[in-house]
Amino acid sequence: MTHPPSGTPRDIIRSGSRRLLPCIATLLVCAVCAQALPFSESASLALQPEFLLFGDSTAIDPNRMLPLGDTQYMDPSHAPRTPWLAARWAQQAAWQPGDSLQLGLWFENRTSSQQDSNPYLALSGSLDWRPQPELLLHTTFSTMVNQQAPAEFPGNWGDVHAGSREAWLQWSRSWFQLRAGRMSLNTGPESGRSLLLSNSTSLDGWRLEVRPGKKADGLWLSAFHYELDTRAQGTHTYARWLTGHRVGWTWANRASLALAEAILYGKEHGGPSWAALNPLQPLHAVQMNGLEANTVFQLSGWWKLNERQLLSGEILVDDLQLDDASRDDQEPDEWAVQLDLRNALPADILLHTGYTRITQRSYNSKFGHQVWLIHERPLAHPLGADADEFRLGLSWKGSARVHPSWSMAVRRQGERTPWVPFDQPWLEPDARLPYSEPFPTGVVQRTVEHTLAVESLWRSWTLRLAWTLPQVRNLDHVPGQDRSDSFVELRIFGGIARLPGSR
Repeated sequence: MTHPPSGTPRDIIRSGSRRLLPCIATLLVCAVCAQALPFSESASLALQPEFLLFGDSTAIDPNRMLPLGDTQYMDPSHAPRTPWLAARWAQQAAWQPGDSLQLGLWFENRTSSQQDSNPYLALSGSLDWRPQPELLLHTTFSTMVNQQAPAEFPGNWGDVHAGSREAWLQWSRSWFQLRAGRMSLNTGPESGRSLLLSNSTSLDGWRLEVRPGKKADGLWLSAFHYELDTRAQGTHTYARWLTGHRVGWTWANRASLALAEAILYGKEHGGPSWAALNPLQPLHAVQMNGLEANTVFQLSGWWKLNERQLLSGEILVDDLQLDDASRDDQEPDEWAVQLDLRNALPADILLHTGYTRITQRSYNSKFGHQVWLIHERPLAHPLGADADEFRLGLSWKGSARVHPSWSMAVRRQGERTPWVPFDQPWLEPDARLPYSEPFPTGVVQRTVEHTLAVESLWRSWTLRLAWTLPQVRNLDHVPGQDRSDSFVELRIFGGIARLPGSR
């Protein structure tokens, strides 16, 4: 069954325009107040309106967001059904009293054409302070009104909630870098889509990187330790930690290869494992010596085939059964692979192809506190598990003002995701040996998504128009439940006012 979008663009714009008046009034007030702020000569102030024609935000499941490229796109299976119009007025200010302090502020007021959708106000910003050349303090903050709090910041005061996604102190020298606090980390060549640890969420902990050669080339080592959210299993509640380390080598900016190991474990009582905190200690050996944990290995790298081609990839191993002699060893192998190829063609055309495959039981465990989830979101690749995806994209950069692009993604999602409790059917007495499972498993949700976009640059303005056509079969793994939507994203943003003398 297909659900076409309802409403006409004229109705949407007419209804939405009446709701934009509070945004415009707020914008004018902020512009007047900003003129009185004590900005220095190097400060800058820009009023940046942004219009979005998109879908009903109430239909978006934040746990199913897929970061594709540099922008987060929603999972088409949970895409909006009814178009809506939203406007965001972002007042951006950068205050730099000296070389050691930088401050940026953003004010947002968003409204929707939907009668049941509340507008929200948001004040966010960032602060960078460098008291000494080797020290850097970085923090971002966000305060919202009339907006549902993100899963990682459940606390709120009435209709107001606040949180910080980045708040860390960094100490760096020529040969090492130590960062501690709240941060996001991606451990792979593909931004935001690593098989080991993606930057879709923020984690509290520390990260260390060492380059003995003091150069970009050569040997490098890194280690990280993060505290995760608590997770209940039955009547028990476990505190959880994620610890890992990586070692790699880079060859003259032509290729790089890295081997990583990470361990996720939980304890009902006590703190983190001191043995796991040793960056030179094999973590699988810690698990074999009594620490109940889920250990994974990752091999990642990239290679410049020539001046026009860049190949990157990852291989992740969660669990491999080398000996299938007994019934206990019949568990299907848990692994994942990801490959991407970027090819610069003649006429300023960029071709991007990629493939990702994650087997059905990867990142899962019979112990619920060892599953690779945080706030019910994947710690690793946003596909979760029991899925594969083929990507193809074309973009043209021949013009300085107009950049058209087209992309296609074909996804298959099985039923055995990390949210499904781990079972062991191979241990059943009537299970046929050797045991095997199809890929993907169960009723497969199949998605084909096409996106045609064009981005135009004109002075201080940017216009992006994108048309997305997702077609989903067996939605939510229900046979015969199909869905086909077509929605448009229109974004117009740019600076319309600046402080005199700002730059």
